[in-house]
Amino acid sequence: MKKKFFFLNEDEPIAYNLKHWQRYMIENEITEMEVVEAVPICDAKAEYVFCKSVDECCEKSDCNKQCSDYEPKNGKNGKCIHKGIYCDFGESITLKLSDCYVEKPIPFSTPMVRSVLAGIKRMTRRTAGLEKVNEKPYDWEITNDITDSGILFFNKNGFSERVKPRYHVGDRLWVKETYFDTRKFKNAPLFACGPDFVYRADGSFIGENKWIPSMFMRKEASRICLEVTAVRCEKLMDISEEDAIEEGIESWESPVHPGKKTYQNYNYPGKSGIDCPFLHPVSSFMTLWEKINGKNSWFENPWVFVYEFKVISKP
Repeated sequence: MKKKFFFLNEDEPIAYNLKHWQRYMIENEITEMEVVEAVPICDAKAEYVFCKSVDECCEKSDCNKQCSDYEPKNGKNGKCIHKGIYCDFGESITLKLSDCYVEKPIPFSTPMVRSVLAGIKRMTRRTAGLEKVNEKPYDWEITNDITDSGILFFNKNGFSERVKPRYHVGDRLWVKETYFDTRKFKNAPLFACGPDFVYRADGSFIGENKWIPSMFMRKEASRICLEVTAVRCEKLMDISEEDAIEEGIESWESPVHPGKKTYQNYNYPGKSGIDCPFLHPVSSFMTLWEKINGKNSWFENPWVFVYEFKVISKP
């Protein structure tokens, strides 16, 4: 059991990971709490067992055929394939909210970095982790909201698939964006007195040098930190007009329709009424999605994780 798990007290039958207790402290507006560590042991008579399916420690008596995720190792009956190491109560410790934060990278395109910096992008839709169900997205439905064990999909053939989002409520994300490291070029007049890192989203000039793609950004170069505030799963085309705006699409007053906004058509770079004909934000987001994910990717209508976030100061 690589992760650490904790019981609320010795009267509780289930132990949860740090992510659960982080969310618990955020929801109850507390910064620290007393918990009991779940200790792995080799005693087969232990009362608790770690379930690999739901990612929790629970009473061993619950690990049987009545469990909805029960799957025998030999294909017929017997020990569940998800049954992991045995656990028992350990020491009581003080768990602090700051101990629970998880930092992860998240890439953004240059236009979306500008939207984050401008304060108009507050959510993002991602398909990572949903590749299997998105092979045939119309065949799958979801059964529940996202929990610590993920979200359960089922299809018309009776098959099910449990999927976990890459990011969770409370995670801190450091943004990866296109940038340039000037530290090796301090002898050049262009970079002699400037910062160590410059960013394409700022319109910085780097001469004939090449920008470093966001996927290669190191954490030390990241300047934007986000905190995930909500996570849900839905079909791409279910996006509302309000959410399309929250996705950070660019807009300005319409030159053709006074008093109304025009939303960027990401198929074109310009800002004229001809290049940007959209009066509806969802149409604008559709072109943004296809610019990032490829032609006709919108009409595939995949399942997506919707991550809402806020910008926070770097720790």
